[in-house]
Amino acid sequence: MDNIAVTTSISLKDFIRLNFYLYYIKPVTLIITSIAFFCLCGVGVMAVLYEDLDFSNSYGIFFCIFYVFLMPVLIYFSAKKNYKSNKMIQGEVLYQFGFDKVRVEGAAFNSEYELDALFKIKRFRNWLLLYHSKATAHFVDIRSFNNNDYHRLATKLQTASLPYKVKL
Repeated sequence: MDNIAVTTSISLKDFIRLNFYLYYIKPVTLIITSIAFFCLCGVGVMAVLYEDLDFSNSYGIFFCIFYVFLMPVLIYFSAKKNYKSNKMIQGEVLYQFGFDKVRVEGAAFNSEYELDALFKIKRFRNWLLLYHSKATAHFVDIRSFNNNDYHRLATKLQTASLPYKVKL
């Protein structure tokens, strides 16, 4: 297979969206958030029905409020801070997909990975996520590929004998 090269960059808006996705895709996070949301709804209904309830010692309510309302705010500001403080994220990145390697070049870095050394490869909407571990990934904007190159890459990744399942 010939090398497939694509140059891409990530905007602040997309970086924040990807951070939300990476946080809320975990089943544990979804379950805790759902439980916290339904608990808040139940407390709201009880507050309307029973006006004399005392919530002054209800630490669970504060946890629910934190998890449902404040956690997204923290994720937003954390992602914004990380994006603005890291020039490697903001700049253009060249990805070269070869037969069994991925070469990643930016203004301040240059790395090469074996495809089978990656933790996993996953697609999320218009992004191809190349995970190095459970927590770190390169974000490749699929819209930067020409249509033929992306289909060639997807076919190659799905037919390759990699130690992980490719989700495209």
